[in-house]
Amino acid sequence: MVRIGATGEEMRSRSGFRERLDLTLHHRKPVDVLEMHDWLNQDFGPLMDAMSQITVVGTQDAIIVAGRVLRACVDLMDLVLKPAPNRSNTGRYLQGERWTPAQRQAIEAAQRRLGTERLAFAALCE
Repeated sequence: MVRIGATGEEMRSRSGFRERLDLTLHHRKPVDVLEMHDWLNQDFGPLMDAMSQITVVGTQDAIIVAGRVLRACVDLMDLVLKPAPNRSNTGRYLQGERWTPAQRQAIEAAQRRLGTERLAFAALCE
């Protein structure tokens, strides 16, 4: 959840005119997609490995609950990376990506859902 949130903050802070200027003046290096993938995979890799193991040896209840955890992670990532609706290209170019209040509420709800699903999985494992 922390890496997903950081990815969204990175998207927001690394967009807009100022970012383009920093890149042009070589004050900052461009985002490397493969580095970002490797960084995210530090959490998602073990999560996917665990899901694979649960699918092979777990009970039906464990598979269902683990699937809910994984789905909650993917849904949160989707919300964090989704651009704001109804925003002009000029606004994006000048100010960068910004979340609307509705998007922030949806992200917070998705974070709570992920926490709830993780607790449900932990309770199942006791």
